[in-house]
Amino acid sequence: MRTASRHGFTLLEVALAVVLLTAGIGALMGTAVLTVRTTIRGRQAARVTYAAASQLELLREIATTRPAYCGGLLDGVDSSADGTSWRWQVRPAGDLREVAVTASVPVPGGRLTDSLVASIWCR
Repeated sequence: MRTASRHGFTLLEVALAVVLLTAGIGALMGTAVLTVRTTIRGRQAARVTYAAASQLELLREIATTRPAYCGGLLDGVDSSADGTSWRWQVRPAGDLREVAVTASVPVPGGRLTDSLVASIWCR
């Protein structure tokens, strides 16, 4: 008598493989979503930091190009068409001016704000 040779997988093995594959794909999708969110937040943070640094450099240029050094450095506010806004305060400190710049950019769900403080040499 011949015994029947069985090749293939049982229903239980196939079901277990499907469950494991589904769990693996779900974990990968969760990681992909987290990566995208982190990338977007990083871009937004870079955008607001760049906006604050650009305004600070503009104020440095004003300080060095005016006939009386630092003569044009005053507190102020500004905004752009894309919704970015800046606020800066200038405080005298001897031959230096301490400049605090706050930039704010619109992001989905609100605004993101960053501040930079620097000293500008005036003589």
